[in-house]
Amino acid sequence: MKSKEERLIEQAVLQAFEEDQKAYEQVEVSLPPDFKERILRLADASVEKKRYMPMRQRLILLAAVLLMLCCFTGMVAYPLISANIGHRKTEDGNGTHIDTYPTSSEVMDSIGVHYTLGKLPDGYTEHWYQRDRQHTLRNWEKEGTHWRTDITLVQAPAGSSWRINTEGCKEEKVAVQNFAGSWYHKEDFSCLFWITDDCVFYMCVSGPEANSLDILSMANTLVPVEEK
Repeated sequence: MKSKEERLIEQAVLQAFEEDQKAYEQVEVSLPPDFKERILRLADASVEKKRYMPMRQRLILLAAVLLMLCCFTGMVAYPLISANIGHRKTEDGNGTHIDTYPTSSEVMDSIGVHYTLGKLPDGYTEHWYQRDRQHTLRNWEKEGTHWRTDITLVQAPAGSSWRINTEGCKEEKVAVQNFAGSWYHKEDFSCLFWITDDCVFYMCVSGPEANSLDILSMANTLVPVEEK
């Protein structure tokens, strides 16, 4: 039978576990359903054929495991802030102005790897494409719409400035490619802005399908463009 001290310590561990579980209940990668039972089984494990470890040391070890797991889960749940590129954002009555700047000597004056969408909605084909060391601009148009419905992807290096017409838009914080980003949307217009450790991305959907197309899912399909 467990001593009063052991029961109190076990209760404290379980309480901490339940609090951590509630804190991460929105996380896509959650703790296994039987994790609590496994923790208790480990705490009660027989010392036969094992090196003896006092209850205090076992609970310290369990607490460390819980902390490590929660830290790992948090890394999956929360988007990363670029370590190499910073930005300043100002608002006025017509939109959002964003200036980007390098915060690390590792940032190059070119965008390095060029990207394109790995998956397009049905009926969209590439309409135009422009690329150099400093920028990549791609545009896809839905067949037969003549610019009434299109998708645009722009990629630029640190130091670029952006003017986004966000008048009347709702802004939401999102994760794109595991990096923190902003999603602006309203009727007939939806756009994403995010910064990685290498470059700055802007993507928008204009036209009647702006709210029906999943712009976030499309942005997360980006693949490198093979050099020719």
